[in-house]
Amino acid sequence: MKFGSFLIQLFAEGDVAFPPLGAMTERELLEGDAVLTEHEALWRLDQPAPTPSFDLTAGRWGAVRLFRACQFVLYREADAAAIEEELAPPYPGPLTPAVCYSVDLTFRYLPQLINFARSASPDDPLVARLQIWGAEWPLSSVGMANLEELPIDVLIDHPGLRRQYVDRIIAIGDLARLDDPRVQAAIGQALGMYPELAPRIAQKIPAFTTPT
Repeated sequence: MKFGSFLIQLFAEGDVAFPPLGAMTERELLEGDAVLTEHEALWRLDQPAPTPSFDLTAGRWGAVRLFRACQFVLYREADAAAIEEELAPPYPGPLTPAVCYSVDLTFRYLPQLINFARSASPDDPLVARLQIWGAEWPLSSVGMANLEELPIDVLIDHPGLRRQYVDRIIAIGDLARLDDPRVQAAIGQALGMYPELAPRIAQKIPAFTTPT
């Protein structure tokens, strides 16, 4: 299976197979770009407004790294040095709303991937790398445990991303994300008069627990 086919199956939530580790051609990358662009146009229709613009460079960066990480999960012979060489370099630019939104197009699968990686080998260095990604990309890592000092300013400051972030926290019931008062306030606004829609979350929000 090539890179573009991987993305098609990933977005369709079907079973995904992988080729052995090896260099990716420019043609494969361009085919992946086409899949990302097509999927993003559909994905944004269901996202809270205003939706950031799609940054294809960031989208490709995230997609390639997720593809490689999935390969490393399956091909266990790779050592820690090989994993770090391939996956450790950070995104080469500022984390703007467009970048966070575009990387999330594929990085939103991180929680499922790290669970799969842990089940195969809890002490694998790949698990540590996925955990680092989770801390670096908080929009994508809702539901992942043991993440600290999440850089959520860019999410909170953008109304569309803030709503998307809060909706995921509510849907998954990620109580660990409630330590930040800005998140509490945003969740209180999202639930409004209906805290019973997320009772476990609402119990942690002062707006719903403090007598008026």
